[in-house]
Parts: sequence; C-alpha cells; structure tokens
Amino acid sequence: MDNPKLSVITVCYQAEQEIERTIRSVLNQTFTGYEYIFKDGGSTDQTNELIAFYKPRFEEKGIRVTHVSERDGGLYEAMNQAVELARGEWCAFLNAGDYYFGPDTLAQVFAREYEETVVYGNTVEVEAGIAYHLEGDISRIREKSLICHQSSFIRTDWMKAAGYDTGYRIAADYDFFLKTFMEGKTFYKLDQYISVFMKDGVSSTNELERVRETEAVRSKWKLTDPSSKEYERKLRMAAFKQLILDHTPRGFSDFLRKLRREMRGMDRKADLTGENTFFERQGP
Repeated sequence: MDNPKLSVITVCYQAEQEIERTIRSVLNQTFTGYEYIFKDGGSTDQTNELIAFYKPRFEEKGIRVTHVSERDGGLYEAMNQAVELARGEWCAFLNAGDYYFGPDTLAQVFAREYEETVVYGNTVEVEAGIAYHLEGDISRIREKSLICHQSSFIRTDWMKAAGYDTGYRIAADYDFFLKTFMEGKTFYKLDQYISVFMKDGVSSTNELERVRETEAVRSKWKLTDPSSKEYERKLRMAAFKQLILDHTPRGFSDFLRKLRREMRGMDRKADLTGENTFFERQGP
C-alpha cells in the first residue's frame, strides 16, 4: 500500500520467545490499511528469522513490511529510528511480547476519522501473571502517565517532529505525552481495549529509576520541585520498594506487587479468557 493509514512499529532485540505472539496479532487484524515496520537491535537469536518467516504472509495481504536489523542505542533510539521510516498518517508502537486485544481492534479504531493528534484507549496490563484493567486517562498527565504507548495512535508528522528524548531510559514515553499535552496538542479517548501489555520489561524492574525519571520529567515541565520534601519522600519510598524487590524471592515480590495494586485501587481485573489460544508457535 503506497499511502497506508497506519504504520505499526515493532522494536525488538533477542525476542525469539515473545515476538511471534506480537507478529500474529498484527497479521490477523481484519483492518489492512497499514504497513509494518520492524526495528531489530541486531539480535543473534531467531528473532530476525521469525520476522522473515512471516513477511511473505503480510505481503500476500498487500501489506508492506520494512525490516531493519542493526545495533542501536536502546529502546527509544530504536523507536525514533523506526518512526523515520514510517509513511502512514498515524503510527503505533507494539513492541515484542505485547499484542492487540483482538483481531478487530484496528478496524474499530479506524472506523472513523480524527482531528486530534493522539488517539488512545485502555490497556490490559499483565503483571505477575494477573491481567489488570488499565484505564487510559490524559486528565492526570501532570501527575503521572496513564497512557500506554502500545494503546496509542500518534500522528506521524508530530511523532517525527517531537520524537522520544533518549536521555531517559524508562520515562521517555511519559516525557513525550506530557510534552504533547503541554504544547497544546489534542487527545481523543476511545472506550475500548487496544493492547495487552506484558509488564515485565525495563520500566517494571527498577522502581527507583522509574520514579527518579518520572519526577525529572515533571521537574523539566516545572510540575514539581526537586528541592521539596515531597520529591525527596517519593525517592526514599521508591528506594525502599526497590530494596525489598531486590532481596525477596520472586513469588513474594509478585505478592507485594499485587498487594500494592490493591492498596492503590488498581486491582480491577481484565478478562483474557481464550485470547492466548490463538498464539501457537508456527515459525522456525
């Protein structure tokens, strides 16, 4: 397709165990007005072989696939590089291991036109084996990020212009959405699940760094004061949580994460019954 509506982007590295689930969720979308861009960081496992295995199946449906495998400076640099290859009016990131909620997800999203800069929906967030409901909410962006980039669609021209700040290792997506909001760009909320996010990546494994970067983003936009007692309290609490997570068995750490969600009122479960039966391994 010469002028796709959407550029779906998957950034990956050493992802042979996760990427097939992601690829097949895209391949089986009933909506076909998209191109698919893979930016691999130079994997030495079977990640690239799996991408090559599925590429002809996309092309049979008239979907253009771009596949680049070369070393990069990390997740956000790879995402910026991939965006430069995008030709769609909109772009969406669906990184290795994550997947669209259902085969009609993209068809439902693009059943209408939008004037806004960002369109976003809800997310199923899987943590410690439990599927939780994550409500997308731009209204609280000044406090923290409640928009998942796997469940967002961003106008490509704005994504190319703004990009991700690669100075952040974890919070560059929060910085991007906050920048988009603070510069007066508009958002449209969809009342539907968009993606299933497997919360076991870098942003989930270092609580202290996550809080430190989040507060640094808020400080950049003058939403918090690094010299305040509240700022120091958040960092001390994050350091304490990190200490516990680093020195407890995995099962107990998972229990603590579940307890934390319940205490914060984030324990609304999501139903994924039957969703995973679709993803049987087929590649090399």
